[in-house]
Amino acid sequence: MLLQIADNAFASGRNSVSERDQGEDALYHLYIFREYAKGWMDCRLDQGPVVLVHSDLEPFNLIVKEHMDIASVLAWEWSRVVTLQFFNPPLWLKNPDTTKLAWNFVFRDYLKSLDQLLEIVRTREREKYGNELLSNE
Repeated sequence: MLLQIADNAFASGRNSVSERDQGEDALYHLYIFREYAKGWMDCRLDQGPVVLVHSDLEPFNLIVKEHMDIASVLAWEWSRVVTLQFFNPPLWLKNPDTTKLAWNFVFRDYLKSLDQLLEIVRTREREKYGNELLSNE
């Protein structure tokens, strides 16, 4: 679906190429993005399991205690349940410039940061609940 959106934005967008000489370069990068994205997809995940997605998980929607423990998450009106194939952690965790995530080295760096977050979640979950159900999922 995201690949179709990218193709449609390029083909239908009036501003996708601002200068005549940029067309070839834009097509090349769209092709490269498509090849990377195909490697990220796992069609086995289209049928489940499913996860609850907040859809607006920004720092201003978190209430935290004195030592930055999350006390509450606000603004659930755009939440939904999606298959893992469509789950994306909030981009503000590492790299707000989403245009660069198509670059392999930026994407791999982003994944390292997400792994660090997962380890924090795993440690806190183990300490508080004695299991790792969320972090394993």
